Amino acid sequence: MLSDKTPTADAITYTTFQAGDAVILAEGPRKYVRGTFLNLKPDVNWAAVKEPNGVVSSHPVKWMRGDPKTRALNPVEKRTEKE
Repeated sequence: MLSDKTPTADAITYTTFQAGDAVILAEGPRKYVRGTFLNLKPDVNWAAVKEPNGVVSSHPVKWMRGDPKTRALNPVEKRTEKE
């Protein structure tokens, strides 16, 4: 995995999110804000999220959860071939 050009959250034991996944911030000053996961930052502990108002902001990945209202991943689910 160290030779991969694109870092993944798996490397740090967080849920793997993919671009376009709906997320909700479960911690921090923006708690309960919903958004769309865009990508991991160079520091894979952080990710870019597009908020409903169109603003793109960065947040720690450990604060993110899959948004249950949109059937996105939750921290214990794994993506299957059907998805």
